[in-house]
Amino acid sequence: MIEIEIRGIEEMDRVFSEITPRHAVNISRAMIHGIAGEIRDVARQEAPEVDGILKKAIKAKRRRMRFDWIQSDVIVEHGTSAKNDAFYWRFVERGTSQLPARPFVLTSVRALESRLPDIMRDQFLAKLTKAIERQRRRAAR
Repeated sequence: MIEIEIRGIEEMDRVFSEITPRHAVNISRAMIHGIAGEIRDVARQEAPEVDGILKKAIKAKRRRMRFDWIQSDVIVEHGTSAKNDAFYWRFVERGTSQLPARPFVLTSVRALESRLPDIMRDQFLAKLTKAIERQRRRAAR
């Protein structure tokens, strides 16, 4: 499993200190899920075109907050309950004795790693703008 941990950004802390904690958590959750969505999109582009199921099976999934940790995962759906069962993604990613590896998950994460601060800033600004607009509409009622 590949994990990316995001820390820092003083501007975020400053903005979050000025708004209520509930709104700060909601914006953070939306921002983290937006980053996972960006990784999902790149992984879908990098995935080899075999039958289309693999690309459809790549999803961004929001996790429940535990111990004040905000998490969103990029997963490949597989198993009997999956709408698009791409159980074979591991064989494509890592290769087999007869099939060479065609990594698409690792390459997509590596491609976004250098752009992560920009993606984080863009996601933060987009989610904050939407939250402010939503509050404005509620206050106008």
